[in-house]
Amino acid sequence: MTTISMTSARSSLGKFIRRAARGERIGVTDHGEVAAYLIGARELADLEDRAAIADYERREAAGATTYASAADGKRLLGLP
Repeated sequence: MTTISMTSARSSLGKFIRRAARGERIGVTDHGEVAAYLIGARELADLEDRAAIADYERREAAGATTYASAADGKRLLGLP
C-alpha cells in the first residue's frame, strides 16, 4: 500500500484517484498518521457486499432472519 501526505493528495488528487480506481489502496496521512484511505469504487462495492453477506450470515445463525413471499416483495417494491 502506498501512503501519501495530505499535501501531496491535495496537489495531485486526480492522479491518486486514478491509481485507486485501478485497484491500488492509498493511505493519506495527517501529521504522519494514516487518517484515510483512497480505494476504488469497485473495491468499495465488493467490501459492502461482503459486509452485507457477513451480516446476513450472522443474523441467520442467530435465527433472526425473516423471509417474504415473492408477492410481498413485489408489493414492497411497488411492482405489478
